[in-house]
Amino acid sequence: MIPPAAQDELSVICNQVAWLQRYVYELDCLSPQPTPKLSGDLEQIINATAPHFFYMTRMLLVNEIYLGIAKLLDQAEQRKNTNLTLETVITSFTTDNSPQRDCAMDRLEKVKDRFSLGAAARNKLLAHIDYNTALNYKTIIDSMHVNMDDMQSIIYDICLIIMKISPKNTLPTILPKHDDKWLGIKAVIDRLRQTVTS
Repeated sequence: MIPPAAQDELSVICNQVAWLQRYVYELDCLSPQPTPKLSGDLEQIINATAPHFFYMTRMLLVNEIYLGIAKLLDQAEQRKNTNLTLETVITSFTTDNSPQRDCAMDRLEKVKDRFSLGAAARNKLLAHIDYNTALNYKTIIDSMHVNMDDMQSIIYDICLIIMKISPKNTLPTILPKHDDKWLGIKAVIDRLRQTVTS
């Protein structure tokens, strides 16, 4: 039996996933691509207009993605506190010892393993600053990096877990890159292009 609050819990989690998808899309629009042809004039536009602002925006998006994923992957119970996490929703939508719960929890553990570097960055740099990490920042930060493809894959796997436990979920059906109503960094870059390259 699914508790009455379960649908509300799921809505909150799905909303967080939707924002993560938007942050990843925005970061991808702002990031140099693997080849100059794919990157086009992005760096020229950024450097000619507000390079420090765009650099800061990239860092803020990365931080928000790391924090957002980490919050979803946190434990449902920590000390006396209850967290609204993916584990909470799995527990609400499945029954004890059911194959559905076992499968969802197994997938969740695999996602947590894949995000272990991101979790370390969240715990040692973003949520609070670990003493040794702060003093050795330049040598440690690269070891905590999760690449963009892995972050997108982790978010996709989170979506798969949600879809398996609740086929009637409220995940977005249109991703930002296919949403004509979503006006973000790409719209800004397109407007700036007219002033920089003309």
